[in-house]
Amino acid sequence: MRSQLRMRVLLPVAVLALLGLGVGAFAFGKPPSTSTPPLVSADALRQHRKQTLHHVKKHQTKHERTRGHAKHHKAKPKPKVVGGNPLSQQLADHPVVVVFLYTPDAVLDGLASAEARAGAEAAGAGFMTVDVLDERAVSALAIDFDVRVTPGVVVFTRGPKVATQIDGYADRATVAQAAQNAVA
Repeated sequence: MRSQLRMRVLLPVAVLALLGLGVGAFAFGKPPSTSTPPLVSADALRQHRKQTLHHVKKHQTKHERTRGHAKHHKAKPKPKVVGGNPLSQQLADHPVVVVFLYTPDAVLDGLASAEARAGAEAAGAGFMTVDVLDERAVSALAIDFDVRVTPGVVVFTRGPKVATQIDGYADRATVAQAAQNAVA
């Protein structure tokens, strides 16, 4: 009888103790890992800046003589470039241009720039970056348009007119959708 009493008391106590340990481990344990992407390293950011700021020189190759005369085709007329600024030049080539505003020392801006570039390419729009610390580059935009936040994406159409302005981080799908909406 005494052993039955022990089993009746000890078994529920043991079960409750194990249950308490499980709840405690769940409540005070480490949260499950999330699937957030790793931060961009400083080396990757420097490499990205070099790629975006690097001007590619065209290598001249030897031209071979052709036989006969080439037929001249009339070039499609492009809109007149009013100013010599890069935005006007991009708008002469593309009906929609995605402008990405960034701060060079911000780690998140490297990732946001890559996303904005991918979104612009997906939509077939032009793309350019503007360093907000470069007064000459940003003054042309800041005088005519209200741009104050970095990272930021501004979608321009010819005119130039602001079609969409996105403050903060925007992924490639959002940028592509904004550029496609600007065309429509």
